[in-house]
This record gives sequence, C-alpha cells and structure tokens, in this order.
Amino acid sequence: MVEPRRPEYVLIGPVCAGKTTLGARLAERLGVEHVQLDSIANDYYRIAPGWDADTYNALMADSFVAAYRHFEPALAFAVESVVRDHHDCIFDLGAGHTSFLDRRLHERVVSALSPFSNVVLLLPSADTMTSVRTLWERCRQRGHTWIHDGVDFIEHWVTDDQNRRLADRVLFTEDRDPDALVEEILLGESTS
Repeated sequence: MVEPRRPEYVLIGPVCAGKTTLGARLAERLGVEHVQLDSIANDYYRIAPGWDADTYNALMADSFVAAYRHFEPALAFAVESVVRDHHDCIFDLGAGHTSFLDRRLHERVVSALSPFSNVVLLLPSADTMTSVRTLWERCRQRGHTWIHDGVDFIEHWVTDDQNRRLADRVLFTEDRDPDALVEEILLGESTS
C-alpha cells in the first residue's frame, strides 16, 4: 500500500535565503505552527547516534571542517526526527540540514523528505554566482562568514545539487515581496 503524500510545506536552501521569514509568514497565513529546525535542533543533536560534544569540541580547536564533518550525521538525524515528531505545520530546515560535505548523508534526508509533496528550495537568484554573492553579503551584514579552512560553505550550499534533488520547486527571492512569495508558494508556481 502506498503511503499518502504529506501536504506540509518544507522550506530548504542556503543560509540567509529567506526560509525563516517566509516560513513564519506562510505558517501565519495557514494558521499552523512554524517549525524552525535550527531553533529546536539541539535536543535532537544531543541524542543523535555517534554524536559526542567532547570530540566535536576537540576537533573544533584544530579544524572547523573536521568538527563540522563529525557533526553532519547529527544534522541528518535532526531532519529524520523533526519530520517524525511534527505534523500539520510549516518546516524550515537550516542550510546544513539538507546539503552535506559527506554526500552519503544526503540519502537519509532524501528518504526523510520523500513523503512530502511541497519541498520548496529558496535561492536569491536564478544566476548561481549572484546567489552566492547575495548570500555572502547578507551574512557579512550579520557579522558571519561561512568560509572555514578553505571551504566556502555558502558556495557549496548554492552550487551543489543536493538541495535541487530534494526540491519539488525552486523560488528565487531577491528583491521580491515576501507576501507575494507566500502566494506563489500556495499557488504551487515555480520560478525555476
């Protein structure tokens, strides 16, 4: 017997792409809960198989990328857990939850999101490098950088195909009214 598709919206994309802003507005419009995984994920990380804070901290002292690689299985576990634990809501999955340096972890997220029929990838622009530059600038304005040990995470999240493989649709958000984007999401239109 084929399981019915889950109708909840799942917003994915790189850091500063607008997931939280649109997730909150979409949830308000539909009168449902907005589940922002980044804000509740620590509870999942703590119980993730193989996750060890002491190992993570020791690795972080030497290499952000090594620590991040140790952390990635906990990110995949958080996605598996949040979609199991929450229903009838809007999901907003942080950048690292859907695009991995260890591509083998991506298959776990593909499986976790396979029941959903409304996975929406948000990017600033249809032009890849414009998206990268826009997100760099948004992060810079917030005092953050996502370049560590020679790895540009923003470029990785934008250029790697993992998010596109998950998405049913892509919406380009730069210079667009959030309420108009919410309407576009609800109408099921794609700007990809």
